Amino acid sequence: QRKDGMCNLIKPDGTFLSEEWFLDVGDFHEGFAIVQREFGMCNYIKPDGSFLSEEWFHNIYDFREGFAKVQREDGWYKLATDGTLHKIK
Repeated sequence: QRKDGMCNLIKPDGTFLSEEWFLDVGDFHEGFAIVQREFGMCNYIKPDGSFLSEEWFHNIYDFREGFAKVQREDGWYKLATDGTLHKIK
């Protein structure tokens, strides 16, 4: 759903998944959808509307086999579906 150029997801009951609107919203993969805030920072949203991480990332990819590649200021990490980060060497 788009509103003033911003996006949100709609739950089965017809209500919006999040109170926050996003610049872009992806499809769900392994239980998470990528959302991008207006200034480019990204996170993963769960079907209940909560975010996987308190941290917002510069670049992120869809989950595959329980992990997703994310970029922080100090480099690239693997993010697990439980929210733990593992530095990629």
